Amino acid sequence: KTVELEMLIKAFDTHVIASKTDLKGNITYVSNAFCAISGSSREELIGKNHRVSRHPDNDPKVYEEMWKTITNGGIWQGRIKNRKKDGGYYWVDSVVQQDYDTNGHVIGYTSIRHDVTAQVELQELSSKLENIIHERTQELALLNEEQQAIFDSASVGIALLKNRVIMQCNRRLDEIFGYATNEQLWEPANIWYPQLPDLAHMYEKMWQGETATWEQELIRKDGTLFWA
Repeated sequence: KTVELEMLIKAFDTHVIASKTDLKGNITYVSNAFCAISGSSREELIGKNHRVSRHPDNDPKVYEEMWKTITNGGIWQGRIKNRKKDGGYYWVDSVVQQDYDTNGHVIGYTSIRHDVTAQVELQELSSKLENIIHERTQELALLNEEQQAIFDSASVGIALLKNRVIMQCNRRLDEIFGYATNEQLWEPANIWYPQLPDLAHMYEKMWQGETATWEQELIRKDGTLFWA
């Protein structure tokens, strides 16, 4: 039984981030796991006040609530950001309560912690990404509105085609061909031609990055013809 108890204590000391303080908050015990995550040796921690591991990012009210709870015999549970010896940090979910001697007298406080740094950083990263996406979406929406305003105010007809299908066109193009707003969208560009032209040579110029220009007889929605 003694061997089993020693093994249990050793396992606890190695894997559990634990500490004890006296009634004034001065550290009286730290586990090996505590030393490992904090980057401080046992000798550097024993006798120091527990404030040595406080990180300035924490709201002071958290510590006020913790102290009030444990001094009144309650158990405090919460998430705390702790400071490492090298200036870094780690996040822990903590349980803090009173510590007793063999006679049942309160002699200090015990804290058991669980490392949740990776979880917190993932949540923070997700939150930042959501904010970035939201801001970028708003920026793109505004840019799209500005581009659309310029697109629609142009004095010439403009169309955007994909696979010879009309994906977008401005108001002037609708006026030129006699269509209502958005009526031409998703229609084949063939609706513009009384006869399908052979534009192979024009496409060759465009594939080479050149601008293709030509005159062509076109047809309005009402069947009238015009040159463009």
